[in-house]
Amino acid sequence: MFFVVAYLGTGLPFVLFGIAPRHFPVQTALTGFATILSCGAVVSVVVALRDRAPGPGELSARSTRPS
Repeated sequence: MFFVVAYLGTGLPFVLFGIAPRHFPVQTALTGFATILSCGAVVSVVVALRDRAPGPGELSARSTRPS
């Protein structure tokens, strides 16, 4: 499953960018792909920061909740 997702993630954007100029101007297609990739990067950073371990002197959010 990992390799399927990896191949789709690396190959699908190129295929879609090859098809998109048939329906949209190249500048619009490029702007759309840049927007999608930027949103994906922001989501990745948010997930990475949310799931990171607490640093020294920090309490995790789970430890402050009552049981």
